[in-house]
Amino acid sequence: MTGKYGSTMSKDDILGSNIKSQKSSLKQDNGLKRGRDVYEYQFDKGIVKAVRRVISANDVEVRTKPHPLNPRTQNALNARSIGNTFNSINEKGILEDCLGIWSEDQKTILVLEGSVRRYCAIECEKSYPIKVLPYDCASSKELRELIEDISNKKRHSLRERGLA
Repeated sequence: MTGKYGSTMSKDDILGSNIKSQKSSLKQDNGLKRGRDVYEYQFDKGIVKAVRRVISANDVEVRTKPHPLNPRTQNALNARSIGNTFNSINEKGILEDCLGIWSEDQKTILVLEGSVRRYCAIECEKSYPIKVLPYDCASSKELRELIEDISNKKRHSLRERGLA
């Protein structure tokens, strides 16, 4: 896939580069368990750090919600429509981090990528790993491009994209 500046981008390029065990001065905790990883994203405002969080199973529904720009049709999500993913998460938990951004009030994480896993975490009562960007770190246009780039890296059903 060709990225913003004409280079070939992998999913890791889109989801951010990993900087292990780096301490961050960003105030992004809001009482959530912090992971050990910080990830960098390049936006027009410069390099932005996303902090990995793990949200406990009983907090996922209250601490997160889909971002308004998230393209998934949330009402179409059910155990049948996402069968293999649902079964895998029920059995093994969530193995791949999601991506979100803090809401303006810093109380809720708005899920940019990972709403299917969020649904499964709630239904299967599993913890939810998510990389969280600071509020107002990117424009809506940049967030839409990021979501589109991530979506183009994965296959999604017509129902998930709201085309069914």
